[in-house]
Amino acid sequence: GSIFILSATSKDFFHASAGLTFMVKDHDTVGRNEILGKVSIPQKELLEGKKAGERVEYELQVMLPNYNAKKAVYPPKLNVRVRPATKEDFKFVKTLFAVKSKKTLGVYADAAFVAPKAHTVNRLKRETKKSDQGPLHRVKPGPDPDREEDLSKWMTDKQIKEEHLKPSTRWIETGSGKLGRLYMEILRCDDLPNLDTGMMGDTTDAFCSIIYEDAIANTDVINDETSPRWMPWSQRAFLFQIQHPSSQILVGVFDYDSMRNDPIGRASIDITNFASNTDYILT
Repeated sequence: GSIFILSATSKDFFHASAGLTFMVKDHDTVGRNEILGKVSIPQKELLEGKKAGERVEYELQVMLPNYNAKKAVYPPKLNVRVRPATKEDFKFVKTLFAVKSKKTLGVYADAAFVAPKAHTVNRLKRETKKSDQGPLHRVKPGPDPDREEDLSKWMTDKQIKEEHLKPSTRWIETGSGKLGRLYMEILRCDDLPNLDTGMMGDTTDAFCSIIYEDAIANTDVINDETSPRWMPWSQRAFLFQIQHPSSQILVGVFDYDSMRNDPIGRASIDITNFASNTDYILT
């Protein structure tokens, strides 16, 4: 994980000569982990000023003997967010470890979580069929529960494209902020790599994980799709309670597996300049 709470006495904290130091290492399963570099943050910067509680980018002090900074196109950097922990932080981390021990992926401060919703796959069921309108595809993760099944169980490519852009019908509220609300919908991914066997239609089972401040939420798993579309009735729409206006949204795309989820890619969304009461479609 990348979320930590460090405890220290006042004496130890203020007498530390280098403040808080982060060591970046190259993991080696056989030999010794090699130190790549470090970043040290002074105590004053940790406790006060504009940077306290903000995500800040620090240039890494490289410790490799053969490293030539002049030949580097971009200097290596480390992004961190440090602030004094609150009671809610301790509660969140405690809940996070409890949930991780159960191999669940979603948690937020009030001991609730939004885990990825997986669906059973029947390889004997066909995924496409012919019709007068052209090829029909089985809608995933399933038909709209609020309509007759036949109206949303099978759709053409055009119908799926139109349907997934309609407003979401099920919203999940999460987070503990009181500053405002952030609405987010995960609509689609295109051309994901296949991380499964590829046999009998076994391809990537995609889902998205969203981290915003003290909340982690996950979408439905769309089985066997490298270009998944999340439908309006699926688990795709989240309402986050805002704590700070400059907090970023982190979105990760994963291939779902009952044992271990494989990472596919990630994106960071800076909402600092977003206008209120405005819809943004991001690609």
